[in-house]
Amino acid sequence: MYLAVSLLFPALQKLKKRRSLYAYYSQLFAVRPKIIKVCLGLLCGVELALAGLTSFAIFRQATGIALISVFIVFAAYRVYLLIRYDGGVSCGCTGNAGSSTRAESVGGLAGTGVLAVSAILWTII
Repeated sequence: MYLAVSLLFPALQKLKKRRSLYAYYSQLFAVRPKIIKVCLGLLCGVELALAGLTSFAIFRQATGIALISVFIVFAAYRVYLLIRYDGGVSCGCTGNAGSSTRAESVGGLAGTGVLAVSAILWTII
């Protein structure tokens, strides 16, 4: 259930604060807002779908592989931000856009690692 909640609430927060996130990601990655809108919508859709599949344990192996993949990509994204911006920017995963400290960035990366390990264990067990 922890994995489902850790996907559900950030997806809802991103949907709630999507207008500020469009501008934030457009500036951060120098990409047109239309592309950001599509990508953010797809990301939220994937997170919500995985939250539902995880909570009901539907297609357990396929869902587990998808969870592991999503959390590894999240970790890679956090590492990219940590290296590129020296931990000074927020990942926006909970709908918060703006600056961040290096400690917050490293803590978020550790949390994403815990989620990836949890997804592996959920899939195996």
